[in-house]
Amino acid sequence: MHRPFSHRKLSLWLSMVAVISLGACASPAASDSPTESRPSAAATVSAAPTTAQPVTIQVGNKPTADRAPELKLWETQVAEFEAANPDITIEGVEVEYLQETYAALLASGQLPDVIAVPFTEPQGMFANGQAADITDAVKEIGLYERINPLILEKVASPEGRVYGIPIFTYAVGLQYNRALFEQAGLDPNDPPDTWDEVRTAAKAIKDETGTFGLAVMAPASGGGWTLTALTYAFGGTIETADGSASAITGGGTQKALEMIHAMRWEDGSLSDDLLLEWGGRDPGFAAGKFAMLLSSPDAYHRVVTDLGFPGENYGLAGMPDGGGNGTMFGGGVHVFNPKSSPAELAAAARWIEYSGLRQFTDVEAAKAQAKTEADSGLAVGVPFVPSVSDDLHAAYLEAIKQYVNIPVENFQPWIDALETKTLIGEPPVKAQEVYPLLDGLFEAILTDADADIPALVAEYDGKLNELLSR
Repeated sequence: MHRPFSHRKLSLWLSMVAVISLGACASPAASDSPTESRPSAAATVSAAPTTAQPVTIQVGNKPTADRAPELKLWETQVAEFEAANPDITIEGVEVEYLQETYAALLASGQLPDVIAVPFTEPQGMFANGQAADITDAVKEIGLYERINPLILEKVASPEGRVYGIPIFTYAVGLQYNRALFEQAGLDPNDPPDTWDEVRTAAKAIKDETGTFGLAVMAPASGGGWTLTALTYAFGGTIETADGSASAITGGGTQKALEMIHAMRWEDGSLSDDLLLEWGGRDPGFAAGKFAMLLSSPDAYHRVVTDLGFPGENYGLAGMPDGGGNGTMFGGGVHVFNPKSSPAELAAAARWIEYSGLRQFTDVEAAKAQAKTEADSGLAVGVPFVPSVSDDLHAAYLEAIKQYVNIPVENFQPWIDALETKTLIGEPPVKAQEVYPLLDGLFEAILTDADADIPALVAEYDGKLNELLSR
């Protein structure tokens, strides 16, 4: 993007999973209890035959030297993996995904064997031969059956061939300040379920407290991302299913724009910070500048742990419904170099299982991670959309429950919404170019009280079709 959202989340997750290794390394040996039947992490990743030929793989996203704590944890994790897999050598490189450079790195032979990318990218990559088919590798290590089927289909071809391993997923919800709800006479345990209710609540908060009820991002791809999430809630999509054409004239986008425009210009309940972007939204919320914004559960780490916002005042509801009952979900996935050998792909798949998913496939690793994070003052128990199957997710939650240190009940509206909402992926083609394009459409209705919304939608429909045709 520009991609501040994707890179921020990818960096956060890659940093967090490194903590697993340190925690597991420092933890006691795995329990011999017969109830703990799941294999240990070391057993999981050392399943490769000892007669295998030695292989060296290049792994992207190695922390840079200026991120010393993360680098130390990453190096510890590599040492553990190599000890469990003596035939595999990890060579870390500080290469991160950029849409502008990925194809060039692949063509020049400089692309690592595995690299993290946003969820928006794999479909286009495998269609263009830019990501390896790793179906056999993930089946060989038993990972295929353990990934959440809903998530797996987002990294698979229509024929079911797998082109990536998901590392984290999110679903958009409505983050809100419970204290401001109470001050406005609203029930924080009954947050808005619809956008009409959001509008009503936002105006009540502004009238009763003087604080803006809702804030939205506009520049730096934030506007396009926000408009996409809103469009899904109002029953529309940004692109056709195959990503070949714009779909913003379908009604959902116009309804979403009309709602936000009315809150801005009729109600005065929408924040007038028209430069709000990714880096400013969490500090703004923590400072009490506005009561609601679109977000996802992982924001709790930043808002509460880093910025000191009271955890008891943090609330997260499901995405309010505008008539479509949809909510956007996305995340990060590791893709693999199509020029890598089968041995390199198999080794890289084992590394990603170990480094990114071990806490979900090994209860002892889950306990170790949770204890380490709790002892370090970090939040434990923040909900998420599971990348793994239901049974593994349930085992993970059971394993960490003694270390949970957050008000999980404040996330219950979001958790409940996952059971009823339609989870819709980000735009399937050129999403990282679509978002900054749609910034202009979103900014237009925020800056002009007399904006002609149907005409603007028609104008940007043409621009989007032009982008998708290139």
